[in-house]
This record gives sequence, structure tokens and C-alpha cells, in this order.
Amino acid sequence: MDTITCDKSALLRALWQLVDDMTAAVIAVHWLKSGQHSHPDCGGQSLLQYLFQMRGLDYNLRKAIAENPSTPPEILQHLAESFPVTVASNPSTPQAILQDLAKHTYPEMREALASNPSTPQAILQDLAEDVYFWVRERVAGNPGASPKMLWRLAEDECVNVRKAVGCNPSTPSEILSRLAADQD
Repeated sequence: MDTITCDKSALLRALWQLVDDMTAAVIAVHWLKSGQHSHPDCGGQSLLQYLFQMRGLDYNLRKAIAENPSTPPEILQHLAESFPVTVASNPSTPQAILQDLAKHTYPEMREALASNPSTPQAILQDLAEDVYFWVRERVAGNPGASPKMLWRLAEDECVNVRKAVGCNPSTPSEILSRLAADQD
């Protein structure tokens, strides 16, 4: 399946017939990943907005919409209620939504925020001090982490965190030189 065209009524009929079937999610995910997010026959509405408004939308399809970097902010805001960790991982999630999600305290949320290159610096700074090494490791690998954060994480007690600093493409050469001398 290389291309799918968007005839609004045909799309609606087809997806309604398949909505309880995983096939609908597979077709929609393929379409979303193909980069064809809108079409004039959809009335100027993006495909994501159109699919999101459908009733009974399949769980996997809603999750795919939450993962999609082209999803409009207002839909991400709504999906954050059902898929907070997925929305926190989406690099297109607006900072205001990320700040709201940062109020959640469970480790999976902190890990998702720590991995997102769009996460605000203040949140990354807090996450760089997290009790869980895997959250610090995600901050250390985040290309949005500041050099100051990377210096601190390069001295972390956990070798996995230091390794993530070494793998981060944003790590300054001075830090890489220091890590090269690391005994672990």
C-alpha cells in the first residue's frame, strides 16, 4: 500500500466499518507515517483532526495520533488525559503541555520528559537530579540538555548516565575528553 487518497465520505465509511478491527489502526498508522496528513477533500481539516473527531476511535489509532509529531497542539492537550507518557514523549508537544505533564510524579512520566528534546530546561534540570538513574540517563542523552547539565551528569555515580553523556551529540569536546579518562 503506497498511497491512500482522502475522499472524506469514503474514508469515514471505511474506517467506521473497520473501527473495531486492528486493520483500521494499521491503515491509519501507515497513512500517518507516510506524511500524507491532509488533503483538500477533507474540507481543509487535517487528517489527524478528522480521525480524532471520530467516535469509537481505536485505542491504538488514538495512541498513534498522540505519537505523531504533526498532531495539532489542541489534540495533544486532549490526548494527554489518556496518553500522558506518549504525549510527553512527542517532540512537537508544546512546552505548556510539557510543564503540565511534569506535575505527574511517576517515573515513566519523568523518563518520557527527560527524553524529549523539547522539554524546557528548568524541567530537565530537575530531572537531572532524579533519584532513578534511568531518568538521569535520559537527560544525559537528550540533545537539549545544557552543557552545565552535561558536566554534572558526566560526574554521575552511575556509569550508564556517564555513557549517555558520551553518546550525546551535544556534549562539548571538553566533557568528552574528561569522559575518555573515566576508569569505568
